[in-house]
Amino acid sequence: MQTIRQLIYFFVTLAIFFNAIQVYLMVTKLWKQKHIREVSLSISFGGSALAFFTTIIWGVYFLLEKQWFTIVNQLLWITLFLFQLFVAAGFWVKEERNKGIYQMIKDRLR
Repeated sequence: MQTIRQLIYFFVTLAIFFNAIQVYLMVTKLWKQKHIREVSLSISFGGSALAFFTTIIWGVYFLLEKQWFTIVNQLLWITLFLFQLFVAAGFWVKEERNKGIYQMIKDRLR
């Protein structure tokens, strides 16, 4: 039984490693294009906000349950969704620089 548990821990650790690579690849792809207005408009702000907040809720639940592997995984996705929120709001778009963050979010939610 102990061998099976160790094997499962190994595969869970491997899965977290693969998720970290996946998040990294998604962020770097978006990072290169974050300043392009069309890219900003192509990301659903509402969808990213929903994903961000539901992932936080799950993260808190797993924190209360002390499921550390899952918490690490949730933190990876929270980072991605937070970055997507900023990109979707147009935070790095030059034409949007004269607006405040709240105005950018308000414009994206229309």
